[in-house]
Amino acid sequence: MMEQQSLVTKLKEGVLKKLGNENVSVKDLADLTMMSERSLYRFIKRKLGTTPGRFIREVKLERTRELLYNNCCQNIKEVADKVGFESPGNFSLAFEKKFKVKPGRYLQTSNPIKNSHN
Repeated sequence: MMEQQSLVTKLKEGVLKKLGNENVSVKDLADLTMMSERSLYRFIKRKLGTTPGRFIREVKLERTRELLYNNCCQNIKEVADKVGFESPGNFSLAFEKKFKVKPGRYLQTSNPIKNSHN
C-alpha cells in the first residue's frame, strides 16, 4: 500500500480534479486509491479523524478560500459552482462554519484592490 502521506495527497488531488462536480463520491476516491470504500473510510478516520464525505467537503472549502482570496470569482454563486457545491446557500453556510466568516465578507476583506475603492 502507498505511504500514508502520499495517499492523503493523492486523495486531495483526486477531489481537486473533480471540482465542479458536486457528486464527487467516496467510491471515486476508493477507486482512485484501489481500496474498498470501507478500507478508505477506516484510513481517513484513523489518519485524519474525519469521514470521507467530510474530507471531500473540507478540500472543496479550502479551494474556495483560495479562489476567493485570489479574486478568481466575481461572486459567491460563481465560486460555489466552480467547486461543485449544490447551491450558494449550502456553500455559504459550510464556509462560514469552517472559517467563521461569511464568504462575501471574506471576499471583500481579502481583496486589497476592491478595498481601495471603498
